Amino acid sequence: MFVKLIMCLLLLALSYPAFSDALSKRFDDKFFNTLLWEGGTLTLITLPSVALLWCCKKIFKPRSYQMVFRSVAFLFGLLLVSGAGGVWFIG
Repeated sequence: MFVKLIMCLLLLALSYPAFSDALSKRFDDKFFNTLLWEGGTLTLITLPSVALLWCCKKIFKPRSYQMVFRSVAFLFGLLLVSGAGGVWFIG
């Protein structure tokens, strides 16, 4: 019971940056760079976001990479929330 609770809370905590990236009103590429290089616990959480942003910039056009990045971040957040629900209800 205690392990399920910890796993559920961990997955929910990891889904927060994905939803904040997807639903924020402001989109600034420099924000990710400052979080990445300042250090601390946010570095490990924002590292996948920075990698995803870099891939979106390389693959898609400048006008559409923000929309693709936000969509993928939102889907990743939904995946983590559904994983937390699966751990809690199935386990």
